[in-house]
Amino acid sequence: MNFSHRIIFCSLIFTSLVANGQIVKVKQHTHNKEYEIGPIPSLSDFRTLTRAEKEMNSLFKSDVNDSVAQRHRSLSANSFANNRARILLYEIKNGRQLQKDVSNKKGTSAMCVCALDADTMEINMALGFFGGVGVKIKVYENKFSSWTFQENDNVENLKTSLADTSFNVRVWVENKNQYLVFDRQPDFRVGQQVTGYFTYTSRQYFEKNHQSIDTISISGKIHFTCQPGQTIKNLKRL
Repeated sequence: MNFSHRIIFCSLIFTSLVANGQIVKVKQHTHNKEYEIGPIPSLSDFRTLTRAEKEMNSLFKSDVNDSVAQRHRSLSANSFANNRARILLYEIKNGRQLQKDVSNKKGTSAMCVCALDADTMEINMALGFFGGVGVKIKVYENKFSSWTFQENDNVENLKTSLADTSFNVRVWVENKNQYLVFDRQPDFRVGQQVTGYFTYTSRQYFEKNHQSIDTISISGKIHFTCQPGQTIKNLKRL
C-alpha cells in the first residue's frame, strides 16, 4: 500500500486538554489551514512506550534481514520508538460513531513515516495489514493539508460519490476538519525529530455492504513522532 477547503467560521468548539501542566485549547470541528507550535496534550504519556511499543521497537531493531525493515532504515532513525504514532480512530457509519478498536482506549500503535521534498514534508500513518485506514499530512511553510484513505484488500466496494459508476478497492478523501500542533517549529531538515498531535474528521465516502451502501467518515486523534530521512519520491516506492 502506498503512502503516498472549506473553512468553517460559524462555530469554534474548543476542548480543554492538559499538556505538561498547561491547559491546551484544541480547536475541534474546524478546518485549520495553518499548524500551531505549542504544548501537546498528554505528551508525557505518549513519550512513555507501552509494552506493545517496546516489543515493536525490539523487533524493528533485530529484524535486520527483512526487506521492509531495510527500506525503512533509509530513514535517518533506525528505531520504531523514533518513528511511531498512537492512533485513536472512530468510524462514523450512517451517522453513528463507533471506536475502531474499543479494546485500546489510548489508541493503537503504528509506524509513522515522514519524508522531505525541499520545503515540504509528508507524514504518513496507517492501521491495517491487508488493507486498512490511514492519513497523509502534507506540511509546507506554516500551512498543512491532510487526507484520509481506506483500502480493502481485493474487495472493490468503495467510492467517493454515489454518482460514481464503479466501486474501487481504495478511496482518498480530503479531511473536512483538521487541527495540527507541533512541539517545535519543523525546519524541514533530515534527521530532525518531529513530534505532533493531529485531530481530524474526513469527508464522507461510501462502502457497499451486502445489499446496502453505507455512508462513512473517519475521525481521529493521533500523537506522532518521526525523523524525516528520505525524499517523498523514494517514499512512494515503499
